[in-house]
Amino acid sequence: RGEITENICAIMKQESAETQHFLAAEEGTLARTPQTFNWHRAVRFFALATLIVGALCVTAISGVRGSSLLQTVTSKTKASLEDQQQLVAAQCAADTEDACLKLGDGCYWFSYIGDCPNCDKWVSQDKGDVTGCRDWDPFAYCQDQILTKAVEASKKDRDDPDLVDVVQHYHVARRGGSTDLAKKMFCSVWCDPMEGSSCFGQPKAYNSLRGVSYGGRFVPEKFLGLYGTGEYLYKGVEKPRDTRRTSICDIEDPDGGKRMASFLDDNIKEEHFTRIVEQGFNIIRLPLGYWNLIDLPPGQTPDGPPEVKKRWARIQGFMKAAEYRKWIDRVFEFAGKAGLRVLPDLHSAPGGQSGNECTGCDQGPTDAIFWFLESDGTLGRNALLAQKAITEMAKLCAAKGDTCYGIELLNEPYGGHVDTLYDEPLRKDLEACPNGVLLGKDDVKCSGLQMFYTAEQLKDTEDLITKLNASRRAKQSED
Repeated sequence: RGEITENICAIMKQESAETQHFLAAEEGTLARTPQTFNWHRAVRFFALATLIVGALCVTAISGVRGSSLLQTVTSKTKASLEDQQQLVAAQCAADTEDACLKLGDGCYWFSYIGDCPNCDKWVSQDKGDVTGCRDWDPFAYCQDQILTKAVEASKKDRDDPDLVDVVQHYHVARRGGSTDLAKKMFCSVWCDPMEGSSCFGQPKAYNSLRGVSYGGRFVPEKFLGLYGTGEYLYKGVEKPRDTRRTSICDIEDPDGGKRMASFLDDNIKEEHFTRIVEQGFNIIRLPLGYWNLIDLPPGQTPDGPPEVKKRWARIQGFMKAAEYRKWIDRVFEFAGKAGLRVLPDLHSAPGGQSGNECTGCDQGPTDAIFWFLESDGTLGRNALLAQKAITEMAKLCAAKGDTCYGIELLNEPYGGHVDTLYDEPLRKDLEACPNGVLLGKDDVKCSGLQMFYTAEQLKDTEDLITKLNASRRAKQSED
């Protein structure tokens, strides 16, 4: 028992050292807000717990055995881990897939399927070397034991069709979590388009989803350029001053509903779904606005500034939510006939989940301007309206049976990012919103920034920008 405790404490001490480094960077350069209800709060909690447990373990051990114990504990821990790995490998001894998967977590069934002469030449003539019940990691298996071997033996590029065919003959099965159903995968080759010729072997699930968005219909974004966009839907429509793009909330024509009806008729066609299947897709995403799903009482809109409420009222005035249903039904009908499944998506939340035109209303020079949250960052009436819209979307999905794959709760909520690879938008938002309000408009708060910083921190946005820049320089020096 004492030896096990020492092993655990040694591991926790190492974790604690790494955690201290993480928290130093977290507090010193990123300055997150304690109000933020996102993953950073969870990270802080578990990181702090790690520090406390690690400190207790080290204190307890040091008091009994002295500081020289650490080397002994470390060596014992390493030996213990090796013993555990050998134990798992010994446990994964079975001659059939069913027997293997019944052994539990850590055991996988690796197999070779089909006729493949090149597999013998490039991977293994004795297929038993790369098949059977094993404790191997499926990703390392597809990458190292299959793809890398085949590349070295064939001297072919990793994306060569013959080589890809070889890799796909090797399969992996694992126990399906809480169920007894096996989850089956095959090795595939994935090439990262952002990295040029970098290709990797990885397991891929049978019957994987291959999706495409059937967007721009119910939430028309002008830049998408669907038929009718310039011809009649946005004809004569001017974007408000200080906004980036024209949005559907800017259509003031009393016949806006007729424009929208014609646009939906022109852009939902059965042949679209046939072509989607021919391109190899098996699921489509269907973006919807809250106004396609729920009606608000006459004269009411989501909460927000008066000038913005007028813009939302225009969208709501096109037609009732029930009137959109015939076009939504048409999408499901055509999809079902073509063998496609549909994923409805709440693309535009009441009050906007960002300031982008995808919400139906572009709000100005920064995506940080929106009213889905209250001014103090809490949930209020707009979030409750979004809940109603999501509920209606769930009812719609249930009514469509197997044709509906599921629902997407919310499209692209404001996503400023402190990661140095993606922090440029956040830096621009801080520049556009000194002290947390839109430059030149003290009555317009940049709500998105409240997701990252406290009200006190937003009093000095120049300091926050300086910290972001310092974080970027530090990252560049490491690289």
